[in-house]
Amino acid sequence: MARSKNSTETFGGWLKRTLETNGISKSSLAEESGISSTSIGNIIEEKHRARPATQDSIRAAIQVLTTQSSVAFGQWVRDVRLKKKISVQELAAKAKISLPALYNIENGKTQNPNAKTREKIESALGQSPSIEIQSRVDDVVGLGQLEGFDPYETNLIPDTPGVYVLYDVSERPIYVGRSKNINKRIKQHHTAFWFKRPIISTGSYIIIKDNTLRNQIEEILIKFLKSNAVINKVYVDRDLEDN
Repeated sequence: MARSKNSTETFGGWLKRTLETNGISKSSLAEESGISSTSIGNIIEEKHRARPATQDSIRAAIQVLTTQSSVAFGQWVRDVRLKKKISVQELAAKAKISLPALYNIENGKTQNPNAKTREKIESALGQSPSIEIQSRVDDVVGLGQLEGFDPYETNLIPDTPGVYVLYDVSERPIYVGRSKNINKRIKQHHTAFWFKRPIISTGSYIIIKDNTLRNQIEEILIKFLKSNAVINKVYVDRDLEDN
């Protein structure tokens, strides 16, 4: 029987409690997740076990439906998508980005998606924001802007030098890294046993061209995060360091 993150509670029990607590209907969850109301009902009643992929889709949809904070670009995407009556699944397919990546943008986990991702979504929606919606709070004076990315969408990750952070599904920083080519480095991580959802869910990077500064910032971040950067502390990929 599938269990929720709380090991004493089944996934069906967690889902029922979550829907009741947040006033979410099965039909709303079905529309957002792309899973039928009947299937959701069967999961709640524990008539059948939800597969991991189904659980991930349900959790992501609930995060969208319950989010209390709106991030400019993600909110704009959601508003336009709903106005045009496009489902999350349809937009993800049309934009050629993964479903989790789109969920993370809409619910604000990826607060400032990089230019390639934004362009794909705007093209799929057939319009661009009418006002400047870049998140200025992500600017780092003297360096540039912190940009979000989906670690599994390697075709959208830039071939640029910088420092990056990988987060788990609860937005906890799991790994801090630096490279002369972030795209290449993330691809190398894909072979690591820990590189999978929900351990690694989203990422952020900032472009830093100076080698010395890049190394210093990575070291400072790791020290600040201490044990929170779980992978750095236990499974540091030093074989992937820049030469």
